[in-house]
Amino acid sequence: MKDKAKCIPLLLLFILSLFLAGPVWAHASKSWRALLDSHTAKMWVDAQVLGDLVLNARAEMDVTWLPSSLRKKLEKDRDVYDWVSNSLGYYFDSHSKSKGRLKGHDVFVLRYRAVKNWTFDPTQLVIGGHQVTSEDILTDKAFHVIGDLPTGTTGILALRAPSLKPGSRINISLGEDATVFGAPLR
Repeated sequence: MKDKAKCIPLLLLFILSLFLAGPVWAHASKSWRALLDSHTAKMWVDAQVLGDLVLNARAEMDVTWLPSSLRKKLEKDRDVYDWVSNSLGYYFDSHSKSKGRLKGHDVFVLRYRAVKNWTFDPTQLVIGGHQVTSEDILTDKAFHVIGDLPTGTTGILALRAPSLKPGSRINISLGEDATVFGAPLR
């Protein structure tokens, strides 16, 4: 009985450490977060944007540029979101057909959330003058969250678009909605 009483504080300490360490496992390192922030453009769909105030948005979309140069960072620092490591994995694909698909292209990741009911068609997206086609979508069809989306629906799609040069500025648009993305120098 005394042995069990001694184990209870240790068990509680272990459980407490899991709760404290849990959020660390779900996040990326500071260096990855800063890098991803600089590689991401935010776009609001069917919204009125007044400074920091966004009114009547149908959807929120983050477009993140993941050039192949980030593979080296991934090899050194694996403390990153799953969607980043999965998307960078398209550069490592062993199939020659897949490697050929990315020649002259970079991976872009769309992370989106329907704020109101929204019909999402990724082929309406234009990145730097390139109209996205169904062949450009890298994510397996089983994981496509597209079409008529109810409020609160979220999705992630990886796609390819022509490679960017560091420091270049491009327009990203979906129908009437657009944003400008400036590719970081490094």
